[in-house]
Amino acid sequence: MTDKTQRPPNYYSDIDKYGKFGEDVFLSKYKNLKITDVRDDKRYQQNDIDFIITKDKNYYVEVKTDTVAYKTGNLAFEVISHGACGWSVVTKADFVYMVLADDDLNYISSFWIDMKKWKEYCSNRKTPKKLNAIISENIVDLLCKISDLKKYGVIR
Repeated sequence: MTDKTQRPPNYYSDIDKYGKFGEDVFLSKYKNLKITDVRDDKRYQQNDIDFIITKDKNYYVEVKTDTVAYKTGNLAFEVISHGACGWSVVTKADFVYMVLADDDLNYISSFWIDMKKWKEYCSNRKTPKKLNAIISENIVDLLCKISDLKKYGVIR
């Protein structure tokens, strides 16, 4: 089944605001870790990586803010975006730090997504998923139930 939707008219003007909100949440929650900010480095931008956490080794982290998942119970694995591979396919991040907020950027919750496990989950044809097509922008997402992602160990 496919949901065909369009983004709200203010989406592009707010995209930086939503991204910055999630990044600020991440940085405030993990200020005691050794974090390198690579958001402005083109080498990391092309691989959808925002930060590097150094512990026993380097972990590459992408931060995302979602203002719909808390209502729908689904996370969007972006397969196609504007006719190219979506961020979920392109990212070389080890983990995504997902921040859930409402449209007014009131913090709801956050969690870690193991990208290797999420990619495996989405490539498994037996895994139930729902397609979402944002028709105005040629975007195709696989909608994955948050509860299933937790059950399969994708979300920590």
